[in-house]
Amino acid sequence: MEYKLDGNWKAGWALDLHTISSVKNANGGFDNTYTDIGYALNQLKYHHSTEQLNYLGNRLVTFMKTRMVTPYLDVIIPVPPSNQRDIQPVYEIASLLAQGINKKIDFNFLLKNRSTPQLKAMHDPQERQRALSGVFSLRNPALYKGKKGRIQT
Repeated sequence: MEYKLDGNWKAGWALDLHTISSVKNANGGFDNTYTDIGYALNQLKYHHSTEQLNYLGNRLVTFMKTRMVTPYLDVIIPVPPSNQRDIQPVYEIASLLAQGINKKIDFNFLLKNRSTPQLKAMHDPQERQRALSGVFSLRNPALYKGKKGRIQT
């Protein structure tokens, strides 16, 4: 299931929700019910299950091939991750997407200026906005100027 994301961009989507329900246990842990994509992401990020990469990459490539905008994209620009991991899921999945839709990828265009707390723990939109204020900058803002899908500065 896809979800349209509204914001300061022309188009945005989420492939699915991550968690359907989360119930707190007596021991302080949680019993979570995930979507298929949410489960794959959880296994990849927290259980180092790299076999989830192909599933996630294929789902994203299949989805993007249905978007009218895809042929007009010039580059895939992944958002730098919050946590350092041996395998960076964002970069790995973005690489599979770029390869699957035959687009170049630029890992160095969007720079993260400082570390941030995990946003999943922040439920207040203003708190998230404050945490992200000034976090990102562009290596060379003119690099993709005039290109389709460019980042607005």
